[in-house]
Amino acid sequence: MYKSYGFVIKNVFLSLCYLIIGFQASATHLPVENEGLLQSATHWRSKWNVAIIGAGAAGSSTAYHLRQFANKAGLDINITVFEKNNYIGGRVATAYVYDDIFQPTELGSTLFVEANSILMNATNKFNLALGSIADDDSFGVWNGHDIVFVQESDTSPSWDRIKLILKYGLAPLKTENLKNKILGQFQKLYEYPFFPFKSLTSGVKDIGLSSITNITGSELLEKNDIQGPYIEEIIQPSARVAFGQSPHKMHGLQTLVSMAVEGAISIIGGNHKIFQEMIKTSNSSVFLNTSVKNISTSNFEKGYKISWLENVKKSNESNILSELFDSVVLTTPIQFSNISLNDVTLKRKPKQISYLPVHVTLFTSPHSLNPAYFNIPLSKSVPATIITTSQPKSSIIPQNLENESASTIKKTLDFISITKVRKTFNPASRQLEHLYKIFSLEAVNAKLLSNLLNTTMATNFTTSPDTISWYYPYVWENAYPYAYPCDQFDESELAPSFWYTSGIESFVSTMETSALMGMNVARLIIDGYQQTINTHKESFVYQPAQFGI
Repeated sequence: MYKSYGFVIKNVFLSLCYLIIGFQASATHLPVENEGLLQSATHWRSKWNVAIIGAGAAGSSTAYHLRQFANKAGLDINITVFEKNNYIGGRVATAYVYDDIFQPTELGSTLFVEANSILMNATNKFNLALGSIADDDSFGVWNGHDIVFVQESDTSPSWDRIKLILKYGLAPLKTENLKNKILGQFQKLYEYPFFPFKSLTSGVKDIGLSSITNITGSELLEKNDIQGPYIEEIIQPSARVAFGQSPHKMHGLQTLVSMAVEGAISIIGGNHKIFQEMIKTSNSSVFLNTSVKNISTSNFEKGYKISWLENVKKSNESNILSELFDSVVLTTPIQFSNISLNDVTLKRKPKQISYLPVHVTLFTSPHSLNPAYFNIPLSKSVPATIITTSQPKSSIIPQNLENESASTIKKTLDFISITKVRKTFNPASRQLEHLYKIFSLEAVNAKLLSNLLNTTMATNFTTSPDTISWYYPYVWENAYPYAYPCDQFDESELAPSFWYTSGIESFVSTMETSALMGMNVARLIIDGYQQTINTHKESFVYQPAQFGI
C-alpha cells in the first residue's frame, strides 16, 4: 500500500510517463467506397467515419469515448485506428522477464493513482486486477555522496508524517496543501461548463491555472513560502523520476503533479491492458504495423483522404492504400508523425516541443545492491528504491532547450533511479533472483553495474548466472516533453474536423491527461456530428409531389 501522505515519493520514480507492448491484433481493410462514403455536409450521411492515428493512451481513449458518446446519443459511427507499431498503448509498455509471458514488468508508466478518474473508471468497468507497485516500498534519496533521506518499508503513515515534519519542518505540510488546492482546480477540466474544451489555452485560463503553468516550480514554491532542503531532497527527486526534470526549470503545475502519488496502483499484467480494452470495447477497425503517410483534403466539401502503408517494415510503395474520413484525430506529436499534410491548411501549426530521451534498463541478478556504493554501512541493507537529487539550483534541463541534446545536458549522477522491483523465478537456474530497473539519461555501462552489484561485469554484457542472468535495455527516444513555463497550448482542432491531442503534453504529460484529451476530442466530434444532423433536419423542407392533369 502506498503511503497516504502525498509528498512521500517512494514510488513516484516509476511514473516516468507512459510506454507499451503487447496486443497482437489485426483487421480486415475496409474497402474504399463510392462517393457516398464522404458526402457534402448538405446531404444526409448514414454514418460518420473517424480516423484515429495512434493507439496510445490518447488514441485509445478517443476511440473508447467516441463509441460511448455515440451510443448514448443514438448515433452511428465508424472508427478506424491506425498504429505504426504492433501493439496498443503508446508509451505504456510491458517487457517480459526471461521472455516469459507470465513474468511481465513495466517499461514505463508503471503507476497511476486513485484520483485518475478515467483510468480508474476503465479499470473497474473492464474488471482489471490491481496489484502493488513493488514487493518492498522502502526508498532512499541519494545525492551522489550520501543517502539524505530514508523511508523504511511497512512503516505507518503517521510515523512517516512525523519523520518528515521533524526533518523538514512545515515544508511538507505546505506542499501538500498547495498540491491539493491546485489539483482541485485541475479537476474542473472534467466537468461542465469547462468540459469539453475546444481550446486548452482557454480551458486552463478558465480554471485559474495559467498563472501556475507560467512560472517554474521553484517560483511557485517560493511564492507559497516553501523552502529549505525539502525542495532539494524530496521535491526535486520526485520531479526527476516522474518527468526527468527539475522544478527549477519545469512549470509549477507539473512540479506539483510529480508529488501527487498517494494511492499509487498498477494493473496486474501491465497497464497497457486498460488501453487494449478501450480499443476492444470501441468496436474499431484496428490496423497495427500501419504507417499513415499522407493526409489530404477530399474532393468533397468536407473530410480528408488518408493514405497509409500497410506494413511499416516494407518499403514497397504498391502497398499504399487510401480511404476517406469525415474526421481525423492525430494523437502523436506532429513533428514525430512523418505524415505529409499535402493541401491541408492548418489554422496554426503545433509547436515542436522538445522531448527528453530516457534509457530503461531491466536485468536480473542473484546479487543485492552494494551498500558501499551508496556510502551505507555494510551492516545495513540498501533501500529497495534509490532516487536521486542533484546539487541546489542545478537542473538536467539546459537553458537553451531548442539547441541541446541529451548528450550535452548536464548530469551529476549516473542514473535517475534504481529499483529492486521484486523476486523473480529464473527458469534456467530454477532459483529466485532480483529483478532490477534503472532509469538513466545515458546507456548503463558495465562499470556502473559492477559497482552497484559489487561484482565484475563483462564489458560486452555477456550474461552468466553468477552476475546478470537476463538483461533488457530499452531507449525511449521521446520519453518526456520539456514542461517549461508557458500559458499558450496547441489547439485541439488544427483544421475543420482535424483534431490534435498532443497539445496537452506541455501542460501535463501523464496517462490520465492523455486519456482526458482523448475523451475531450471524442466529445467535440460527437457534438459536431450532432450539430450536422440537426442542421440537416432544420434545412430540410418537404416538397409534395406535383401531379399534372
